[in-house]
Amino acid sequence: MLKYLKRYSEQFSSNLFSANKLRFLILFVTSQCNCRCSTCFYWQRLNTGDNLSLEEIKKTSLSIGSLHTLLLSGGEPFLRKELLEICRIFIEQNKISILAVPTNGTLTGQILEFSEEVLRTYPKITLSIAVSLDGFKETHDSIRGMPGAFDKAVATLRGLAQIKQRYANLESGINTVITRNTLPELKSFMDMVYNDLPIDFQDFELLRGQYKDKNLELPSLDEIKLIHRAILKNRERYLVKAKSGKIESAAVISLLKFVNSIKERILSGKKTAFACSAGKNIGVIDANGEVRLCELKPPIGNLRDNNYDLPALLNSPFALAMKKDIRKNKCGCTHVCFIKLTVSHHLKTLWYLFSNYLTYSIKHE
Repeated sequence: MLKYLKRYSEQFSSNLFSANKLRFLILFVTSQCNCRCSTCFYWQRLNTGDNLSLEEIKKTSLSIGSLHTLLLSGGEPFLRKELLEICRIFIEQNKISILAVPTNGTLTGQILEFSEEVLRTYPKITLSIAVSLDGFKETHDSIRGMPGAFDKAVATLRGLAQIKQRYANLESGINTVITRNTLPELKSFMDMVYNDLPIDFQDFELLRGQYKDKNLELPSLDEIKLIHRAILKNRERYLVKAKSGKIESAAVISLLKFVNSIKERILSGKKTAFACSAGKNIGVIDANGEVRLCELKPPIGNLRDNNYDLPALLNSPFALAMKKDIRKNKCGCTHVCFIKLTVSHHLKTLWYLFSNYLTYSIKHE
């Protein structure tokens, strides 16, 4: 498990000492999706068919330089026929260390074939496949708008577990979105996942953005605080199962507790302690080439109108003005990717991590 500690320290140091270097890119490889999720914040941009071509993606990649992490989003990423070719571009041209692909898990054959090929061809990168599961079968299928989505996702996870026996550079996990509707079964769902499904982690996101079903809402702040405690205990189980050492466990738990405390602070209406690093060490490209500092901000331009030069767009006068506004107003959200990239941008994070782990340890002695 030392490789994970090495990864955390490398990410932190690179973000800390390369303040304005893009390290994490979220690329929406397609707008196409085979689900109709009620929790989706991207639903208004789905199924437009106006996706960047492979050649356009290659031109964009050439403008970026080295990257640490590439996250391929959608739509459903595995509906993009050239997904493997897109990955090759970024692995070979941008020297990425981590390739992360969140998926609804319904295209089991394509996912397993893709994973096997990437892991076999590129043994030095970490491939992280996170399958969405938001609750038990009836709940999950209802949220996804697809009968059988739960069973297909579980089949994908079991297939990935078989592949993992041959490739140590594979991580497989589950992403779960928390809403008021799913809250009553969340703890029992965590137990089922831990006991029955062969995964490395279960991550949780709070309902966010302009989601499709306006009847949905977040739990109360007090309820979220309670579930965050359960999430910490849940993560401890996975660390024990993986036989993680004390240093690794301390790093994971302290970061998770710190991230959750930031979410709680934002939901309480308070300003964040850090200026968000959106557009600095993390950026977003929509399927149609529009570039955003973060997924919830308006586009700052389109690659097709700017010679596919991503750094130029991220440092354009409009983008710089938006970054200034983000700093001035201490803009914050509950998206874990942006929170983690932001806190790794500041040296004082080390103190927050230490104090969070200390308070957690004292309470659980």
